[in-house]
Amino acid sequence: MRKCLGMVVVAVLSWVSSVRASDVDLQWSAPSACPSEANLREGLDSRVGRRITFGPDAGLHVSARITHQGDGYALALQTRSDSGSEARLLRAHSCNELARASVLIVALLLTRGAPAPSTPAREPEAARESARDLEPASTGPRSWRWRTRVYGVADVGTLPGVSFGPGLGLGLALRSTQFELGALYLPTQDVSQDMVSPMMALTTAKLAKLQLVTATAGVCQLVVQKPEIGPCLGAELGRLLARGIDPTAQNFSSGVTWLLFTLSARVSLRINAWLLWHAEILAGLPWDRTIFAVMRDGSSETLHEIPSLIGRLSTGFEARF
Repeated sequence: MRKCLGMVVVAVLSWVSSVRASDVDLQWSAPSACPSEANLREGLDSRVGRRITFGPDAGLHVSARITHQGDGYALALQTRSDSGSEARLLRAHSCNELARASVLIVALLLTRGAPAPSTPAREPEAARESARDLEPASTGPRSWRWRTRVYGVADVGTLPGVSFGPGLGLGLALRSTQFELGALYLPTQDVSQDMVSPMMALTTAKLAKLQLVTATAGVCQLVVQKPEIGPCLGAELGRLLARGIDPTAQNFSSGVTWLLFTLSARVSLRINAWLLWHAEILAGLPWDRTIFAVMRDGSSETLHEIPSLIGRLSTGFEARF
C-alpha cells in the first residue's frame, strides 16, 4: 500500500512540475490614444518568437503605466522577478515609442539567462521590424517642436470701431519658451459721419475706408505647464491703409507704417497630444498715433486718430509637431 501511495505522489509531482508557469504577470495602463494591452501582447509574441502566456503565477511581474507629461508622454515601468526588482522612467514624444520600449524591455527580461541555441535561429521578420521601431525610443523626447497657430482677433482701437479679423502664426516651441512669426489682417471698415442735408434730414455718409495688414513676431515664456499659462512679448510691423470715399470731399488714398509693441497673457488647454486651444488678452502701444482726416468745405474733418493704447482679445487652435 505504501509503495502504491509513493508511486501516486511521484506521478502527481511529475505532472505538476511538467506544467509550465505563465511567462508574464502584466499590468498595463495607458491613455486611449496609446496601444492597448492586446497590442502589447502581440508585440511580445513577435519579439520573442513564440506565444507568450500571461497570468499571476508568472515568475516575471511587470507594471507599466503611460501618462501625459508636457508635450509628450512618460512611462513608469516596474519589473520584479527572482533576480530582483527594477524601476524605470522613460519619456518620449510619441506614446507608441514608449509602448515599443516596453515590449523590448520585457522581451529582454524573458530571454535573459535562456540557453543559447546550438545553431543560429532565424529571427522572425516581425520581430526584426519591432526591433527597428524601438530604436528611436532610446533617444528620449525632443526638446523642441514645430508649432502653428490659427486664431481670430477682436480689436479695439486700431480702426474706428471694434474690428474682427484672422491671424496665423508659425514658430518653434523650445521647452518652456515659444517663438513665433505670423500675420494679422483686420478687414476694411467704413468711417461714417452723421450729416444734415439741405432739406434738414439727418443722413449718414461714408467718408473713408480703413484696414490693417501687418506681420507679427513674438515670444512667450510658460510659467505654468498644465494648463499652459505665461506672458508674451511681441511686435507688429505693417501698413494701415486708408482711402477717402466721400464724393463731396477732397479724397485721398494712402497708407502709414504700422508699428506696435505688445504685452499679453496667454492660456492654452491641451485637447490631445498635438492639438491645443488657447485664449489671449493683449495690450499694445502704437509707435505713431496718426490722425486721418478729410478736407470738406475748406476745413479738415478728423475721421480717426490712433489711440495711445490698443486692446485685443483672441482665441484659436494650435498644433504642435
